[in-house]
Amino acid sequence: MWALPLIFVTEGWGATPAFVEGVTVTDEHIEALCTNNAANVMGGGRFKTLLPEGESPFVFLPPAAGVTPTVFLSAPHVHQAMRYNVDNPTPGDGIHLPERNIGGILEMVSELTGMPGIWNKWLADDANVFDVIDPKTAMPGWIPGAEHPFKAKMREFVEANPSVKIVLDIHGSSAFGSDDDTWAVDLGSGGTADSPNGRDSLVGPDGKGEDAFTLLKGSIDAQGILASDNEVYRGCCNAQLTVTNYASQTLGLDGIQLETAPNYRDCGELASDAVAKARLKAYIQGIVNAVASMQVLYSEEEESDPCAEANCPSGMPNCGQGVEAVDVSGEDDCCPSWSCPDPCAEASCPDGMPNCGQGVDAVDVSSEEDCCPSWTCPGIVDVTETPTTEKPSLGSGGPGGEANSSGKSSSPTLPIVLGVAGVLVLGGGVGLFCWKRKRHSEADLLAEFGV
Repeated sequence: MWALPLIFVTEGWGATPAFVEGVTVTDEHIEALCTNNAANVMGGGRFKTLLPEGESPFVFLPPAAGVTPTVFLSAPHVHQAMRYNVDNPTPGDGIHLPERNIGGILEMVSELTGMPGIWNKWLADDANVFDVIDPKTAMPGWIPGAEHPFKAKMREFVEANPSVKIVLDIHGSSAFGSDDDTWAVDLGSGGTADSPNGRDSLVGPDGKGEDAFTLLKGSIDAQGILASDNEVYRGCCNAQLTVTNYASQTLGLDGIQLETAPNYRDCGELASDAVAKARLKAYIQGIVNAVASMQVLYSEEEESDPCAEANCPSGMPNCGQGVEAVDVSGEDDCCPSWSCPDPCAEASCPDGMPNCGQGVDAVDVSSEEDCCPSWTCPGIVDVTETPTTEKPSLGSGGPGGEANSSGKSSSPTLPIVLGVAGVLVLGGGVGLFCWKRKRHSEADLLAEFGV
């Protein structure tokens, strides 16, 4: 197996989508391709031997370790294929003949790109004609009406690997150009006589099929050879149930059929060894670069809009007359965020609290609307009743006093409420006191302070 290189975006091509170069195809790669095709792919006469019972009708190439594939390679005409006398442009009694060196091409592209692939083995029912097993099948143990094993394997792999987005179905064309012609391959993507360059097989849900077609054609053309557009065989969406048709119409993928000219899949059978292998190398390089480009194209995630379903409130908050709300939205916010200006943002508040005296704490009397805290010292004296203006008698029966029933004069009671500290003015005397907050009579005060 060849080591997989890191791919890189080519600078200066000036194209969108981005063309990418894969591994450089060498003469050694082409020698290995041709040797492998003769000895292993076509060796032993299996290509014309009816499928033995219990044998698989295909060879499956898994993706390289660590690769998340976006491209699936197919070649249903590496060996002979049974068509049971259906209309067939190639010679034979309902048998499609092998397409020279296509198996070796698919295996080399798979090795150089890491993409999975499948090619038909033994003489078995044509996977490019039947989606299900034909009632006339000659395959031992096959059940008419069941899904063709070749296509069933494709479906199972795609279902297990949703990263696969496109099928490249590689074929050999019988059409030749002149000996010095640069035409190498025709790219089929569907269409009709009225729409010859159709794109009926480019139906992938991500809508990148047209870009993939551009990458495939451009990568091959860049090698100095020509890839035509639906001029030989359209590959899809007509009466024949091709692999490209199955990929697009059944699996829902993009699909392109490559009809390769005989002189661009030549290992020396048609032209001199050097000329043949130079053409083959250019063709393989074009496909390798296209696959590398598609791997980038289909791996790019579409940027989803996180705000697509956001339900944003209308308008701005009411900050009061003459005050405008401020937009405080961040770059990641789906909806605009508004804030009313802070009226206290520039307020200059004094430090600390007032000094209410030793052991006395100021009281916070701030309101919600205040920008700065408001403090006050606790009340000193709360007089709930206005005392008499007469000077009270301090003795029995003195002026201002009255005799009670016991014959003793009584002083008028002055209901006075004391705070925690204060000055008492009573009968022309002054006294300092520190007292708990409660009611006292004049007698109590006299007894306490001796006034």
